[in-house]
Parts: sequence; C-alpha cells; structure tokens
Amino acid sequence: MNTLMTKGADKLLDALTGTPKVGSIQTPGSLGWDLHFAERTPGQDGGERVIVATDRPITFSELWNQSRTVNYPFTVIELRGNDSGSGDGTLSFATRVIPDAENNIVTLENYDTQRIRLTQVKREKAGD
Repeated sequence: MNTLMTKGADKLLDALTGTPKVGSIQTPGSLGWDLHFAERTPGQDGGERVIVATDRPITFSELWNQSRTVNYPFTVIELRGNDSGSGDGTLSFATRVIPDAENNIVTLENYDTQRIRLTQVKREKAGD
C-alpha cells in the first residue's frame, strides 16, 4: 500500500513482480503464471477474506500494437469464505489499480469487462 500510495501503480507493478512467487494460476487452454501477493484476513464470524494480486500475462500483440489494454496490467482476486471453508469471490483480470492517497482508498478499474464471479470456492489444506 505504501508503494502504491507514494509512488504509483507502475512502481507497485515493479515491486510486485520482484517479490517471490506465492503460488500460481492457470486457466483452461493457457500457460500458468505466478502469483506474487496473497493476504488472508480472518473474519469475525470465523470465515476469511483472501486477496491475491499479480501482474497479468500481456500478449506480444498487445505490446506490439500498444493497445489500450497494456494500461491494465494487474490481476486481482478476492475470495470470501465461511467458517466451513466454502464461499465465493471475484476475479479482475485486466485491471488498473488507481490510488487515492488523500482518501486512503484504492479503486480497481477493469478493462472492458466486469469482474468474473467465482462460485463454489472451497478451501483445501496445503498439499491436497
């Protein structure tokens, strides 16, 4: 948050990609890519909220044509689970992270699409 609020989204992207891998993600028909940030916050009701953020794969065509999509370099996932480990969430694939230091808030702006709704999310123990 400090990097985002004081230096902006470009420096946040640099900092994010410079951190160790905390996991990976893969969609059907694509190569996987590394996740660089994950934070779990326990809820008062015994549930939890998990935020995952990383850079997103940008295609050669996007870079070559300098399409507007290159200005949306983040992927952000938010998961909410109940005390039994099931829940739902959202995935923002091509996202711009906009800091508002004056009000201490962050706005996520998606490129051309709504966030993808994730349903029937289940927590698994490590190694499962």
